[in-house]
Amino acid sequence: MAATIPLPESEIHIWMVAQDAIADAAVLERYDFLMTLDEREIQRRFLRARDRHEYLVTRALVRTVLSRYVDVPPETWRFYRNEFGRPYVDWKTMGVTPSLPGLLFNLSNTAGLVVCGVSSKHELGVDVEPLARHDQILGIANTVFAGPELEILPRLPTAERRRAAVDFWTLKEAYIKARGMGLSIPLEQFWYTLGDPIRIAFDVRLGDDPANWQFGQVEPNGEHLISWAVCRGRAPNVTVLAKAFAPLMTESDWLCLYVQPHHLIRDN
Repeated sequence: MAATIPLPESEIHIWMVAQDAIADAAVLERYDFLMTLDEREIQRRFLRARDRHEYLVTRALVRTVLSRYVDVPPETWRFYRNEFGRPYVDWKTMGVTPSLPGLLFNLSNTAGLVVCGVSSKHELGVDVEPLARHDQILGIANTVFAGPELEILPRLPTAERRRAAVDFWTLKEAYIKARGMGLSIPLEQFWYTLGDPIRIAFDVRLGDDPANWQFGQVEPNGEHLISWAVCRGRAPNVTVLAKAFAPLMTESDWLCLYVQPHHLIRDN
């Protein structure tokens, strides 16, 4: 097993894998070995081979990523879900005394990319979507965006409107995932102002404070957009590090995504 790497409270790490690039039968067999019987049963329920492959890569990603921080074999990890379906590490079932008791993660997957965000303290949410999904999102805008978001979209030029739709959607998904409550949170009760920094506002019924939150985005390949949300409370802004990764295979150098300004730069 590779040596564990540090995960400071001041950092969030985002790991990415292009699942379509992983086709070697021996590697996929190793991924299958990592899964539990329950996970294999879930995988078998997917009707399309593409979906089964994506699920397999996603499970391998989260298991191998978490093992980068804690000296636990990837096949040992066990998880439980809260009442809204948000997964957490099940240390008790694993019979492991956690060296990182606050270890949190969040997953997102779409055609072409799987993403895993990790934090040692702060609740976080990540969402990834193809940039080309803009028309589909605009088609359901009235059901997923809040009033202020719906007001600004028609005022934008076509290209900016399409991009803003993907921005809003992925950011909203990241927030509800960070809250661990999914779509039980009414999407019309919070809205974003795009810019540097990205800002959020809440309906009073939601009972949340914008000052607790930090948001960011990264385009890893020109085809996808990843948005992340971190509930850091009154702590200073976190630094987000992004890494391309192929579980049990190879990985790229870290890329450092600083909050101010929002740029991807090599971390030398």
